[in-house]
Amino acid sequence: MKTVLLALFVLGVCALPARSEILQGGVEESAVIEGKLTALRPKWAEQNLVEHCSCIDPHKVRAVEINGRWQLMDQAQTIADFSFDKAGADAAVRVLKHYGFTQTCWAGHPTSNGMHDMQYFKTPEGVPAGAMAGEDAIGMNPEDVKTERLQGSWKVTCGDIWLMDFGQDQAAAEQARDIIHLYGFSKQCFVGNPNRVLMYFRK
Repeated sequence: MKTVLLALFVLGVCALPARSEILQGGVEESAVIEGKLTALRPKWAEQNLVEHCSCIDPHKVRAVEINGRWQLMDQAQTIADFSFDKAGADAAVRVLKHYGFTQTCWAGHPTSNGMHDMQYFKTPEGVPAGAMAGEDAIGMNPEDVKTERLQGSWKVTCGDIWLMDFGQDQAAAEQARDIIHLYGFSKQCFVGNPNRVLMYFRK
C-alpha cells in the first residue's frame, strides 16, 4: 500500500502555463511551507500517509456525460463523479477554471472504492484565496481546527462545527488537521446539489 501511495505523491509543482486569477503566496511563503512539509513527512510516513497530488490542466477540464452520469474530467482523468447532476459538474468546471487549479490533492488513507477522506486543490502560486460568487462554504479559523473523538469517531472540528469525519482513522484526521494548519485554510468549500460531491479549501 505504501508503494502505491508514494507513486501518487507529487514532489514538485505541476508545470503548466496557467496562472491563477487569485494570486497567493510567493517564493518566501513557498519556502516556509516546504520547510514545514519536510518536518511533517516523517510522521506521515510512519502512518502510511503522504500528501499525494495529481496534475490537472485548468484549461482542459470539462463536464462529460458517460453512461448517463456526469463526470468532471481533465482529459482522460476523472476528478469527480456528479452522477445525474449536470449543473453541479458544470459548476465544478467553473470553479477549477476560476482559480486555475493545477493540482488535485488528497489526504487520508484510500478506501476500498478508491476514494479518500480529504480533497483540496493547489495553484502554481500555492493555494487559492478569495471568494467566488455563489460558493457553498464553511468558514473557520485554521488556528482553532483540531481533531476530536466524538460519538465514537475521529472528527476534524472547528469550535462546534464538524468539518470532516474519519471514522476510526485517527492518523488521517490528524493529517487533515495538519494540512489545514499548514496552508492556513479558512474556508471549506463544496460543489454539487444536493450532494456535496467536490470539496476544496481556500484562504
